Amino acid sequence: MDEGGSEDDNVACQDFLLAGSSLSVEHSFDVLRSPGGTFICGFYNISSNASTFSIWFSNTSEKTVVWSANPLHPVYTWGSMVKLGSDGRMVLKDYNGQTVWTNNVSSSNAQQVQLLDTGNLIVKGKGDIILWQSFASPTNTLLPTQSINATMKLVSTNRLLVRGRYSLRFDDQYLLSMFDDEKDLSFIYWPNPTMTIWDKHRKPFNSTTAGVLDNWGHFLGSDNTTFTAADWGPGIMRRLALDYDGNLRLYSLNKADRT
Repeated sequence: MDEGGSEDDNVACQDFLLAGSSLSVEHSFDVLRSPGGTFICGFYNISSNASTFSIWFSNTSEKTVVWSANPLHPVYTWGSMVKLGSDGRMVLKDYNGQTVWTNNVSSSNAQQVQLLDTGNLIVKGKGDIILWQSFASPTNTLLPTQSINATMKLVSTNRLLVRGRYSLRFDDQYLLSMFDDEKDLSFIYWPNPTMTIWDKHRKPFNSTTAGVLDNWGHFLGSDNTTFTAADWGPGIMRRLALDYDGNLRLYSLNKADRT
């Protein structure tokens, strides 16, 4: 499951971030940890002077990032912070005060930010109402119980801080497909575009569009897209990632060496 970085099992962590509070890039203890300790959310250093506000697995040998607010626009490793306003807006600012990312929430009853054991970062309002969640805006990864629908897409990683050229999303027939997004052209490369819908064993034009990986390692889409992990079964940490080379891969954590 490795992606680089270093582990920080021993840093002090917060359970939640209250409205009006912030997390600072300069303090390693300024992170949120999920209740069971599976995930951490905070500033992830991609270099000595650049960070992203991200979520990663806490118990892998190296940090494995599963979501980032600003993957293409890192902030400086000094003076940057993310703050939760009383209106529910999370705002990520660079060292110079420039807003790099916001969750675009507007609510009068925001109370706190919390990281769940599913890896979902949520902004909660009164009565435990979810005002915003990271599961609704994935980057290149889906976690178990996280759905992808017609308004979402996964975009492949790219180590050069430019948008990846591959994406996973529903097409105009509501079929889950993988696209090669060139500068002026976008075309499907999976499933095989020369095959008919029936040869692909797909169901087009469903009234709902959704796909989800369950906790047992089985993926099922509303269009009949389906696949299952080789180590199918409960109790295994997994992630479904669209990698830099355009391959969609399902990863499982090896508990023996935490990779």
